[in-house]
Amino acid sequence: MKKTAVPNPGSLFLLAGLAVIYFILGKIGLEFASINPNVSAIWPPTGFAIAALLIFGIRMWPLILIGSFFVNLTTSGMLFSSLGIAVGNSLEAIIATWCINRFASGTKVFERPMDVVRFAFVAGLATAISAAIGIGMLISTRLLDPSLAHQVWLTWWLGDMGGAVVFTPVLLLWYARPRVSIQPLKAAEFVLLCFALLGIFYIIIPLRFPHPYLFILPLIWSAFRFELRETATLLTIIMMVTTYATMHGSGPFMSHASTTNEALQQLQIFMVIIGVTKLTVAAAVEDRKHTDQTLYTRERRFQALIEKNTDAVVLTDPGSVITYASPSTYTVLGYKPEEVLGRSGFSFIHSEDVEKAKKDLSDVVMNPKESIFGQYRMKHKDGRWIWIETIGRSLLFDPSVQAIVINFRDITERKELERAKDEFLMTAAHQLRSPLTAIRWNLESIIDPNIKLPPAIREKLMRIFESNRLMVKSVNELLDIAHIIQGKLPNYPEKTDVVAVISARISENADFARRQKIQIHLNSKLTSVHATVDPKHLNGAIENILSNAVKYNTPGGSVTVDILRHPNAVEIAVTDTGIGIPVGEQNKLFTKFYRTTTGRLTDAQGAGLGLFIVKSYVEGWGGTVTLKSPVADNHGTTVSITIPLKKEG
Repeated sequence: MKKTAVPNPGSLFLLAGLAVIYFILGKIGLEFASINPNVSAIWPPTGFAIAALLIFGIRMWPLILIGSFFVNLTTSGMLFSSLGIAVGNSLEAIIATWCINRFASGTKVFERPMDVVRFAFVAGLATAISAAIGIGMLISTRLLDPSLAHQVWLTWWLGDMGGAVVFTPVLLLWYARPRVSIQPLKAAEFVLLCFALLGIFYIIIPLRFPHPYLFILPLIWSAFRFELRETATLLTIIMMVTTYATMHGSGPFMSHASTTNEALQQLQIFMVIIGVTKLTVAAAVEDRKHTDQTLYTRERRFQALIEKNTDAVVLTDPGSVITYASPSTYTVLGYKPEEVLGRSGFSFIHSEDVEKAKKDLSDVVMNPKESIFGQYRMKHKDGRWIWIETIGRSLLFDPSVQAIVINFRDITERKELERAKDEFLMTAAHQLRSPLTAIRWNLESIIDPNIKLPPAIREKLMRIFESNRLMVKSVNELLDIAHIIQGKLPNYPEKTDVVAVISARISENADFARRQKIQIHLNSKLTSVHATVDPKHLNGAIENILSNAVKYNTPGGSVTVDILRHPNAVEIAVTDTGIGIPVGEQNKLFTKFYRTTTGRLTDAQGAGLGLFIVKSYVEGWGGTVTLKSPVADNHGTTVSITIPLKKEG
């Protein structure tokens, strides 16, 4: 059985309390009624109702229905008209609240200028609907002569509109920030503002100065020097005092009006105009203060991060002229920030690295969405050369920066460690290659087909031979990497038949592929294509790509090798039907010692060197290496290398 929701006693008490306040404000508003007992040009309940629904939620709308119903019932005694007017007043607040929540930031409606304008538009529309419903109810129950409908509707609409513009802001703003922090200087200034307002009251009301817009002066003062709630409070005070004066036959609005109701209409028009204007100005000032404070906070935070960062930071123009340098510049380069301002960043870089630095800076300018990394030798103030790692990002089109931001740090120690490591790798590889080669020669002599061996022993020797082959391959790769890093990779180019090399490598991997249940296809009608390359390197590149295609394939899969002859190049594409390579890892695949997550699951023993070496070989010939994965159905990888062909003759 479905349970019936029980109203929260706290909510019921709140609803009852708000309804009582609405009733009291309604009775006060009707004290100013003159054209009809149920219609007043001063109607604070509208502002109270909208503020209440914004604060406590639209679900509290019954407070308006109850409060408005009893206000009108105790005035006219007519049940039907009182209920109809209450429905109209409820719709007025509900529509206004929904629109403000939807289009004007809800309870923060008075914090931005455009939201204030939207609030005024919504308030005008919602109150017009309420006035139309109310007039219809009064006419239908013969409480209003139809000939007065236009004038009564205007009074009703202006009363509700004025109540919304004047009372909603003061209630919302004081509810949001009820506490007042008293600062002596600000308090003294506010007292002066109050005296100025009293002086203007005296000039306009007792002295009958006919220009009420003099009230704008203290409102401007308040908007620029105090918070929004103070401006809203002054608006409320101005309305209360001028309303009292108008009802007692004095003030600027009585001099040009034939009746008190007409004077109150003029008062409401005046209050709506200056209310919306000054609240908009105050919101603009408040929004600017908030923006300035946010920018100041961010600037201080940025400055603190820059000044306390161990990395140095410089700002440069597109020509590398330094316009700002952080204090850490002294730690990294030995120069105080003021010593490098106005100088070209290239003037600190080693002559052999300047061209690379210029290219990197050009890449930064041309690719503003990317961070460009670089490593160069830079001269320390004490005269020694140090290695620097940089990260550059173009913020030339950011109005708050308009410069290229370069972070840099000293990596000399890291470079020395890398050099020592590379030297160790080369030494170790050299020391290992000789005994491994001797083992291979001995194994080849033992497993000679002419020597009779028991099948079990021959099988074990073949496994040892295969392991030895892989170890020799790894040692050779380590030597090649050491040479690549030092820029001394041996290269002995000669005219080499690419098709013949590929065919030989396919034959060599045939047994391995068969054991893996993989088929290798050579898809080319070319019988030969000659390129001037180092045949040892070409063999190594094809071997790496082909063995990877077999190793990381799936049982029953295939490997297809395409050879395409272009006018000035030959392209070799190796496509497998294997596990593929995650997209997020593809840009790292050609770096040293990097292995993909899927690769590590398939073969835990790989070193992650093969494709790095392949890329180094191919780029040494002036060629390119590309990778595509997946190829089809989220599987497969294609690795292509393009080798330029020298023109003959």
